[in-house]
Amino acid sequence: MRLKELIEGEVRRRAERILMEAHERASLILHKARLEADDIIREHRPLAQSTYEQSFHSFLSRYYTEAKAKVLSAQMEVLKEARRRAMESLSEIVADRPRYRDLLKRLVEATLGYIGKSAAVHVNPRDVELVREILEELPQEWVLKPPKDASMWNIDVSAWEVVPDESVWAGVVVRDRERNFILNNDLSVRLERAYQSLLEDFRKEVEYFEEGI
Repeated sequence: MRLKELIEGEVRRRAERILMEAHERASLILHKARLEADDIIREHRPLAQSTYEQSFHSFLSRYYTEAKAKVLSAQMEVLKEARRRAMESLSEIVADRPRYRDLLKRLVEATLGYIGKSAAVHVNPRDVELVREILEELPQEWVLKPPKDASMWNIDVSAWEVVPDESVWAGVVVRDRERNFILNNDLSVRLERAYQSLLEDFRKEVEYFEEGI
C-alpha cells in the first residue's frame, strides 16, 4: 500500500464529518434566524431589513471563519497522529529484515526506469550489504524474468556504487552520475511528501466548501 494511502482514509473521514456537521448546524441556525427576521421585517420592514441584512452577513462571515478554523485544527490533529502511526509502522517494517529487504528491492526496481548506467545508491549504513546483495541478484533474475522496459538491459546495476549515508533514514536515494539526477526513495521523505500532499488536498476541500455555501 502506498504511504499516502496509509493515512488518507482516516483523515478524509474525519474532515468530511466535521464539514458536514458544520454545514448542518449552520443551516439550522440560519433557518431559525430567517424565520425570526421575517416576523421583525413585516412589522418594521424598512429599518429592520437593513439591520437584518447587515447582521445576517456578519453572522455568516463570523460563523464560517470559526468553522474553517475548527476544521483545519481538527485536520492537523488527525494528520499529525496519522503521520506518527505511519512512521511507527515503517519502523516496524525496517526492524523486520526479511520484510524490509523485499521493500528495499521494490524501491531499487522503481528507480530503474529513471537512472542511467552510472549511479550512486545512498543508503543507511546498516543497509549497505543488503542493497549490495539486491543489486547483484537483480540481473540474474532478469534472465528468467526479463523486465518489460527493454532499456533496463543496458543498465548494469551490479556496477552501481553503494554509498553509506547517515542522512538516509531507510530506503534508497539514487543519484544518476551522468545527469546529476537524484531520485529520493527515502521512506521518511516519501511519508513527508504524502503528508504535505494530503494537507494541501484538505485545505482545497475546505476552500471549496466555503465557496459552495
